[in-house]
Amino acid sequence: MEYPHGTAGIIVMNRLYKLAQFAILKTIWVNFCCLPFKQAIRLPIVLARGIRIESIHKNAIQFVDCVKVKRGVVRFGFMDLEWSYDKKSVLNIRGTLIFKGSGYHNFSPGLSLAIARGAVVEIGNNFSCSHNTRFTIFKSLVIGNDNMWSFDNLIMDTDAHYIFDENGNMISHNEEITFGNHVWLGCRNVILKGAKIPDGSIIGAGSVVTKSLDKENSIYVGNKLLREKISWNMTLNYD
Repeated sequence: MEYPHGTAGIIVMNRLYKLAQFAILKTIWVNFCCLPFKQAIRLPIVLARGIRIESIHKNAIQFVDCVKVKRGVVRFGFMDLEWSYDKKSVLNIRGTLIFKGSGYHNFSPGLSLAIARGAVVEIGNNFSCSHNTRFTIFKSLVIGNDNMWSFDNLIMDTDAHYIFDENGNMISHNEEITFGNHVWLGCRNVILKGAKIPDGSIIGAGSVVTKSLDKENSIYVGNKLLREKISWNMTLNYD
């Protein structure tokens, strides 16, 4: 496609494209529904077109430990990369979603965010999850600072249905999930109840994590330690 007036035309068209993605009325409604007036007026929560809201309530979304709440620090349903899929997203927040610090948070298209009544999800500074991320939280999910998650991930702290032993005792209790700081979650992973992922970890693609992992700054595939004493950064590698 050729844009009029060269570079200036490209800039104008890009800005118009981004503006067209916003669900303006829904963005205003969510901010003033959930937040105190002094925060809501800044529109810190921004929604893309096509997001379905199944449940939300006053104080469902909160900002804590913030020096100043800025416009657009939380983005729901916007494509983060050029190969992201433009899929519908669903918000069902019956519990509480807490953002800590003043960093930015991006939830790409295809998001399914379900937080049950009484459950709490707490997310630190600078969080991003790519398309088709699904949260099903019945108790608690804690995410540290500087987490970067790839696409097609499922985070679930519950079995969803009751399970009993031979004596009739229930054994399917919900358990908190915890992510440390600076965690890279690869694509198509399943993180289940009781999982605890240490600081600096990389979780390899296709993993199922079901327990507390031990060593920081390490690579895991499922519950198995693959390599220790590593570090990583968010720069894309096209080499």
